[in-house]
Amino acid sequence: MLNTMAGRSEHDNMTWEIPFDLVPDFTAFCEKTDLKESRVGVPRNAFSTVAAPIMEAFEKALEILAGAGAQIIDNTNFDSVVEFKKLDKPAKNFCITSEFKSDPNKYFESLQTNPHGILTVDDLIAFTKTFPQEEYPDRDIEKFLWTETEGADIADPKYKMAMEGGFYFAGSGGILGTMEMFNLDVLVVPSTIEIPIFMQQRWDFSSFLSH
Repeated sequence: MLNTMAGRSEHDNMTWEIPFDLVPDFTAFCEKTDLKESRVGVPRNAFSTVAAPIMEAFEKALEILAGAGAQIIDNTNFDSVVEFKKLDKPAKNFCITSEFKSDPNKYFESLQTNPHGILTVDDLIAFTKTFPQEEYPDRDIEKFLWTETEGADIADPKYKMAMEGGFYFAGSGGILGTMEMFNLDVLVVPSTIEIPIFMQQRWDFSSFLSH
């Protein structure tokens, strides 16, 4: 999947900031099945309120990994956690909401067939409100409206500042910085927690999260 997904795309400007021309062959890393010498990090300072049954299952999963030969490196904490948790929801999602103000427009323009004439996010909101099968308002459009209110144009300096913050939270202050500091192969967290990463879908697949 990574071999197919990775690389640059003419439809996504951000992918042109990828710092290498040749996409690695990720399948080469799938051949090793022995977990010996694998270093598994546990960033516990990113854990907040996790239900007891989930936490119990998580601890058992760590035991299984250790039993398979993995080295469990506990408390591989993120430097950015305290700072990240101080951010409100709009700040954490500012870049995504900003991109949603422009990216759908490009998508609509690319359609060969557009039977409902939806060309902008505003059109999409209006269509969702009036098309019966969308079941509005029982199924709300909060995220659409939130994007329109909170997002900025991707050429706006606010967007660029938010991106710089995201590089810190996802880089030196987050996953990549922690993996480098502790020389980790993998980070594991309970599946329900929110970890300090801006725009989780963007970041380097050299690190990944496992349930």
